[in-house]
Amino acid sequence: MCKRIFFIAIAFAAGTQIPRSLAADAEWDRTVLPRPAQPFQGVADRTLEGSKAAFIQPVKAPPNAPNILLVLIDDAGFGNPSTFGGPVATPTLDKLAAEGLRYNRFHVTALCSPTRAALLSGRNHHAVGFGSISELIGGWPGYSTNWPTSAASIAQILRANGYNTAAIGKWHLTPDSQQGPAGPFDRWPNALGFDYFWGFLGGEDSQFDPMLAENNNIIGVPRDKNFYLNDAMVEHSVTWIRDQKAQAPNKPFFLYFSTGASHAPHQVPKEWSDKYKGKFDQGWDKLREDTFARQKQLGVIPANAKLTPRDPVFPAWDSVPPDVKKVYARQMEVYAGFQENTDHAVGRVVQAIEDMGLADNTLIIYIFGDNGASMEGTENGTFNEMTTLNGVPLTSDQQLKAIKAYGGLDKWGGPRMAPHYAAAWAWAGNTPFKWGKQVASHLGGIRNPMVIAWPKRIKNKGGLRSQFTHCTDIAPTILEAAGLSEPKQVNGVAQMPMQGVSFLSTFDDAKAPSRHTQQYFEILGNRAMYKDGWIACWRPDRIPWKLDPPTLARFAPDKWNPDNDKCELYNLEEDFSQADDVADKYPDKVAFLWGFPKDSTDQMKFIYYNGTENISSGMIPPIYNRSYSISADLDNPGRTGLGLRPGIAGVIVAEGSFLGGFSLYVEEGRLKHTYSFLGLKLDTITSRDELPKGKANVRYEFTADNPGEFATSGTSRLFINGKQQAEGKIEHTVPLRFTAYEGMDIGADNGLPVVPTLVYAKILPTNFRGNIQKVEFDVGPAKVSAEDLQRRYLERFASAVRN
Repeated sequence: MCKRIFFIAIAFAAGTQIPRSLAADAEWDRTVLPRPAQPFQGVADRTLEGSKAAFIQPVKAPPNAPNILLVLIDDAGFGNPSTFGGPVATPTLDKLAAEGLRYNRFHVTALCSPTRAALLSGRNHHAVGFGSISELIGGWPGYSTNWPTSAASIAQILRANGYNTAAIGKWHLTPDSQQGPAGPFDRWPNALGFDYFWGFLGGEDSQFDPMLAENNNIIGVPRDKNFYLNDAMVEHSVTWIRDQKAQAPNKPFFLYFSTGASHAPHQVPKEWSDKYKGKFDQGWDKLREDTFARQKQLGVIPANAKLTPRDPVFPAWDSVPPDVKKVYARQMEVYAGFQENTDHAVGRVVQAIEDMGLADNTLIIYIFGDNGASMEGTENGTFNEMTTLNGVPLTSDQQLKAIKAYGGLDKWGGPRMAPHYAAAWAWAGNTPFKWGKQVASHLGGIRNPMVIAWPKRIKNKGGLRSQFTHCTDIAPTILEAAGLSEPKQVNGVAQMPMQGVSFLSTFDDAKAPSRHTQQYFEILGNRAMYKDGWIACWRPDRIPWKLDPPTLARFAPDKWNPDNDKCELYNLEEDFSQADDVADKYPDKVAFLWGFPKDSTDQMKFIYYNGTENISSGMIPPIYNRSYSISADLDNPGRTGLGLRPGIAGVIVAEGSFLGGFSLYVEEGRLKHTYSFLGLKLDTITSRDELPKGKANVRYEFTADNPGEFATSGTSRLFINGKQQAEGKIEHTVPLRFTAYEGMDIGADNGLPVVPTLVYAKILPTNFRGNIQKVEFDVGPAKVSAEDLQRRYLERFASAVRN
């Protein structure tokens, strides 16, 4: 008997023909996901004689389901790309527009995370917990950042229907406090439907030294000195497509290619920015006029559209001093080069798809901006965007001084700065509309270019579509294009209906009616209601880049009454650019159309061990605006060798960089602490004595002068084995966040160093001599009055408006 079984097994292994299962191609109810266990449909007799094998096949996508490339650019305006009349060369967007369709009434939410949540879920951003950015966890359902299991993402749906899925680039849907090795991982890309993820989890990252993640792991800062994020995104995307097609050539893919560009920091190799030398010397007023004229020539705006006037908060170009004009012009040259480089990266992915012979049945959706161009660089722009986030506006003279300190204007856009251009350039980039990012009440914040190409389906090549569409419509449109229905149940959970609607009918018919007839918009109190061509909107009296305490105080819970915000009304069917307010003329139409605390923790002590690296900036202990201490237990081997090689040396703990951060370290045998106030001032204190040989405890203490006060001053002290060694004054501390992307490291200082000296930058960050047993932060009990709680509310509001 045993021999008989053995030979039967050999027969199958040698290539006995496998009978096809009767269930292999049987259709199943795709509204219930995943596919339920399939019953055995063969015959199992006592022996192989009379038995019929049946093999359950993997889930297959519907016949002829297209590959899907979804591209999302960051922080870009309607009037930026050449395809829509802008000054930035976007040959890839041009090419796809010529092969497909341009959409000139496509809408987003006006902010990063909310748009991404709506885009990938097909539901409104509040419905899936993303009323604001993922850095901000609120205690209300619309702001929880708890993506509900009742709202399966488009990636989850496609994967369960036979697609391979990948997300490359910016994610920005994972809360700060969950971006570490302990998770939880339910809001990381893998859990939300992507087979593969490579990119960064937060709202922004450096292009030269980003802190990266792959699948469910933080992989840290690249070691390649020639690394550039846009290029690396392309390489990972193309490799993934090729590998996927090599194994399963008939299996469709869904690739979500989400760039960190052109979000600040605006960083690009110099050869790209130099292509725009002198092209913005005319200033933003003339740029806006020229863009408007080109938009009419291209037909992407109606002939009767009006150019909305400049708001007084943006200075007239003619009023800018000549030396400052040079700085402003360079800011826009870098931004333009950054955007063109990004479009080039998209083009490399598109070319790879064509080279593999996949273009004909690949649906490409190219969205040029998750919100309007960003005005968060303040009136002057900034060499370090974190100055804006922390409510530290700089004058033009202060900017010029800082730029000179970091290598001069020629270094703007390089790795030593984290720059953001002046707000008026964003206003020009949002031509012909008012305002920009954050401002959900006006089209400058919510209307972005979109191009769709699908050679197999779209025949009206180069056509224009003007139906009202919204980012929630993307998921339903993809499902209809793939021949799939919206699921009613996923993983046993009944599904919330998608609030978006498919606009697939517009692929064939330029006059197809708009199916999305009503939509609300709301970000940070900026709000609007659209219905059947009309939009009513309310904008609180706050300039987006104003984060100083007096401005924020006006929006305390007991100060701001949204009912007092001025209402505006526009007929967008006749008024494309939202130029003519008719609220007074149609009061009945107006009547018809119509806080942010940080997640708290009681944890006072935080312990880390040697080798722990790349802790997301949002996950570091809450040391802002309070007293705290950092202690470490070390083992000093002492001076060794014939030449008495120096003993203990290196970084104990470091967060951020010289553009904002701190480092506790040992240099030349002495304990040191350096604190960078956003690249504007470095404060260093050094121990009087060298560390003794053997075991030692070192401690840094910061005693705040006014705990709970925004950017409080205070006193720094260093101790070795309980004995005070040094003392110094810090006049200003970073109030909200050192950096948006640089991480905290134990025993190292990855990425840009905190201390920009040769010995520190070249030797200390990665060569710790000695042993770090543990590092402990003690933030102590917070002594917070009711007034302080209100202040914290306002500080959290400030962080909400950053991304």
